[in-house]
Amino acid sequence: MRTAIRLAVFAAIVLVIALTLAPPLAGQVLDAVVVGPLAPGARDMQQLPAPAPADPSGTYSGTVTPAVAAEPPVNGTIVVRLHAGTLVVTAGPDIEQQFDAQDVVREGDAITFDVLPPGDGSPLLSFAVRIDGRKLTGTVSRILNGGTMTGSLDFSRQ
Repeated sequence: MRTAIRLAVFAAIVLVIALTLAPPLAGQVLDAVVVGPLAPGARDMQQLPAPAPADPSGTYSGTVTPAVAAEPPVNGTIVVRLHAGTLVVTAGPDIEQQFDAQDVVREGDAITFDVLPPGDGSPLLSFAVRIDGRKLTGTVSRILNGGTMTGSLDFSRQ
């Protein structure tokens, strides 16, 4: 009897550690702990999907540093929000001047999108960013007349 109690306590501790430290692995550990004599038929149960990434909504401002040293850094602002389950992104030099993003794709904490400011001769801006807590970092490429300039961005949530 003591062995069964010790085994159950050990299994509970392993489960708590797995759920706390490694959520993607929690389903595998849960299967290993639950499947067996404690839960006949548990092998037929489906695993739950991984939890959705955190809501990235917010206003992020910071500096874009061009890869070419001769170009000066520029300030920028990116606004990210969820609207009816869809990620909506705008970007511009400041909060008052924002342009809608197209082709927004989110994969976990990574977001890619393009911005084409209005006007003839405006460059296409192609962003590949990652949101980690209060930081938004990544790259932006400015494409104009067949040429591409790239810079890195380091923004913080306001």
